[in-house]
Amino acid sequence: RNKIKNLIPQDKFFTLYEDKTELFSIINKIQPDIIHLEEIPEMFMDNKVADFIYDIRRTYKIVETSHDSSYDTTQKRYFPDKFMFVSDWQINQYKDINIPSVLVEYPIEYVNRPDRTEALNKLGLDPEYKHVLHIGLFTPRKNQKEFFDYARALKDEKIIFHCVGNQADNFKWYWEPLMQDKPENVVWWNERTDVENFYQAMDLFLFTSRGTDRDKETMPLVIREAI
Repeated sequence: RNKIKNLIPQDKFFTLYEDKTELFSIINKIQPDIIHLEEIPEMFMDNKVADFIYDIRRTYKIVETSHDSSYDTTQKRYFPDKFMFVSDWQINQYKDINIPSVLVEYPIEYVNRPDRTEALNKLGLDPEYKHVLHIGLFTPRKNQKEFFDYARALKDEKIIFHCVGNQADNFKWYWEPLMQDKPENVVWWNERTDVENFYQAMDLFLFTSRGTDRDKETMPLVIREAI
């Protein structure tokens, strides 16, 4: 989000708050050529908003990406002009919907890992401790609660747990109680632009994401980054 804000003029960046119908006036104002949804509308969008975006009289193209691997595609009601998927699994999943699709897979970039002590010192961390990393937006799906539980269980060991990730207002109901009872051996670094420094320095990367019947991970970016 911050990178996008730095790339474009301030008057072309819009944030929706509680009233999602504000999107109507934004679309009418900027007259876009393309609308790209980073999740299919059936997963999160109010029908009133989706009906407006997918109006058959629209003059723009719609592209959809999804971060889910469990959606029943026979229930799809809104149809874009193109899919951009993050995994071959999704391409196969949507193959019976007659809409063009393309794979846009995040690359794995292999780099030599630096000296551990040097990498930890770069972040101001004590090499005498073991350091465990979690990366992700604070949400039930990313499951920082489990990460906090491990830290709490290991509070007497020389281990420090590090969380890198934004705490967005729409998930405040999830992260606020966690932070009010945060173990002392957990450090929250908020959103960072130097995440590679954390991957290079830590002793363990822990992926605690969990899915539900209607919401499952597909191609977790943080695992590919950690590799």
